[in-house]
Amino acid sequence: MKSHFFERKSAPGFRVSLSDLVFILLVIVASVVLYVTLHSAVIAVIPLHLCAVFFLFCNVFRIRTKQELVWVGSYVASAVYSMATGTNFWLTVLMVPTPMIVVVVAWAVVSGGYRGIFASSGDSSRR
Repeated sequence: MKSHFFERKSAPGFRVSLSDLVFILLVIVASVVLYVTLHSAVIAVIPLHLCAVFFLFCNVFRIRTKQELVWVGSYVASAVYSMATGTNFWLTVLMVPTPMIVVVVAWAVVSGGYRGIFASSGDSSRR
């Protein structure tokens, strides 16, 4: 008998689970702890920003891992550039990784097999 444990059976569209909500709560707590201990809003907001983007990618637009990694690469490159040059971190993040969110979502929609919000059930084949 073949195991179907690893097969994806969720319907296309928005999804959220209890574990997602618990994780979001933990990220909020971590951000508060960072702010209280480091007195830096810039650092405290980073986990919230990353969590929000990954919530969009995983639960709203349902982006594939390969496509997520393109955004992660742009975020890491921007963060390293900001630290190396001393430029404003959030300005750097707004200039490159934030527009990349739009690029990655558009790529997911046009590449076929899109399963995120507004996807029809006929579009849910994974490539």
